[in-house]
Amino acid sequence: LEGVPHLTHLVRTQRTRPSPDGNPDQILIHCLKALRTIYKHHPEAFSDHKDVDEMIRPHLMESLMLFSAKQ
Repeated sequence: LEGVPHLTHLVRTQRTRPSPDGNPDQILIHCLKALRTIYKHHPEAFSDHKDVDEMIRPHLMESLMLFSAKQ
């Protein structure tokens, strides 16, 4: 659960500074899926409701389009 802030930070930085290693959208998909799984089992780990509203509540493809580096 200590990794939640790191995952949310990684999702947000993918838009401005995508990772040069591999496919940035693939990294984004894995991070969003991990956050969704953590939220399903431990919703109390998320203190910022803005993160939940942007990364977890929308459909996965909507979140991916919101944070994609290809915008």
